[in-house]
Amino acid sequence: MKSALLIGAGGIGNAYAARFFSHVADRARIGAVCDIVPAARDALGDRLGLPPQRRYADARTAIADADADFCLITTQPWYHLEPLLEACAAGLPVLMEKPITSEFDQLAPMAKAVAGSGIRCQVVQNYRYTKRMLRFRDLLREGRVGRLQYVQARFADDYRAYGSWGGPNPFRHEMDDPMVLDGSIHHLDMLRYLTGGDPQQVYGSAFNPAWSSFKGHSAGLYVIEFDNDTRAAYEANLQSAGEPNSWYREYYRAECEDGAITSVDGDTIVVTRAGAVEEEIPVGEDPRQGHARVLEQFLNWLERDIEPECTFADNLKSVALMFAARATGHSRRAVSVGEFLPGPN
Repeated sequence: MKSALLIGAGGIGNAYAARFFSHVADRARIGAVCDIVPAARDALGDRLGLPPQRRYADARTAIADADADFCLITTQPWYHLEPLLEACAAGLPVLMEKPITSEFDQLAPMAKAVAGSGIRCQVVQNYRYTKRMLRFRDLLREGRVGRLQYVQARFADDYRAYGSWGGPNPFRHEMDDPMVLDGSIHHLDMLRYLTGGDPQQVYGSAFNPAWSSFKGHSAGLYVIEFDNDTRAAYEANLQSAGEPNSWYREYYRAECEDGAITSVDGDTIVVTRAGAVEEEIPVGEDPRQGHARVLEQFLNWLERDIEPECTFADNLKSVALMFAARATGHSRRAVSVGEFLPGPN
C-alpha cells in the first residue's frame, strides 16, 4: 500500500480525498496533508482521520517527515515550484496537477530539478482519459476516415458574472490571462494528444470584451502547426452568452482524408462522409477515467515500471504551447513554441 503526501487542501485536493483515491483504494491512500491554511489543512485531516503529526504547514517539513512514498501537488499552479523542488531534493516521486506552472520564469528551474534528480514525475492531464476522448483518439489512430488534416476545438462558457468561475475565491477574474493560463492547458494538451504531433508554431489573438468580468484576456482564437503536417484551430471564450461547450463538453472536429469525426458534447461521436449517412460511434464504458486513470498510471509507473504518457518531460511541450499561446495572443504575431521550452542545462 503506497502512502501519499497531499500538498494542497483546496478544492481539487479534497476531490482526490473524496473521490479519486477510492478507485485505487487497494493500492494507495493519503497518509499526510500539507497546506498553509490551518482551517483547510485540519478540515481535510479530519475527513481523512489523520493524526495532528501528519498535518503539515510547509512542504519542506512535510516531505522530510511524512514518510510518504510519493507526493501529490494540488496547490494553485504558481505555488508548485517549492514543493516540487523539495521533492526533487528528497528523491520523492511526484504526481502534480496541471499546468506545471503559470509563471514562465519558474519553468527552467523546475525542469532542471526534475531532470537532475531523476525522480518519477507525472502531470495530471485528466481530460485525455474521458471515455469520449479516448474513443475519439482511437478512431484517429485506427484511420477510420483516413489521414488527419486538422483538428478544430472550441471551449465556451458563461462566466460573465464576477466570481462565477471559482466559487468563493474569484482569483481567476483577477488574473492577467485567465483563459490561457488556467483553462487552456486542458485543450492545448488535448490537441497534442489528438494530432499525435509536437507543436511547432502558434499564431492568434487574445482579447477581453468590454462587458467582461475578468481583468485579463478572457477569450482568444488560435492556429497551431505541428511537426507531423497537421494543424489545429482553437477557440476559447469565458464570456460566451450563446451555445455552450463547457468543461468536459468541448466541441472537437477532426477533418480527415475520407471524412470527419465530430464530438459536440460529452457522450456523442459522429463520423461523417460526403454523400453518406452519419455514423454514430458508441463511446463505451470505462470505470477508470480522468483522475482515477491517471492515478492508476502513476502507481503502475512506481510499482511496475510502466512509464505513462504524461511524464513531466513530455508535458513540457504542452506547457510551452500554453506560454506560446499567451505570447501570440498579446503580440498577434506567429510564435515558435520551441522558444518556451527549457534548454539544456
